[in-house]
Amino acid sequence: MLALACAAELISIKQLADQLLLKHHSAVQLVDRLSAAGLVKRVVSERDARVALVKLTTKGESEFEALAELHLAEMLKQEPLLTSALQLLRKKGNKM
Repeated sequence: MLALACAAELISIKQLADQLLLKHHSAVQLVDRLSAAGLVKRVVSERDARVALVKLTTKGESEFEALAELHLAEMLKQEPLLTSALQLLRKKGNKM
């Protein structure tokens, strides 16, 4: 959903597959599942009717925002561990 949320407005299934490092058919299956859940909407390209474009629905945007908040909260809980890990990496990097 992040790839869809970061897209300006519409993204082709090919672009989505490329961003997610998926085969085209896997991206189609993913879009099918997201569409069935009401999270994305398919739109036919005005330039080329063979191209399916995808965009988040209002429900998809809401779900993405909720997931982003949960992700941020989890990252903040892990901040002490992340900070110590980064400090350790810096120390090792300075010794090289």
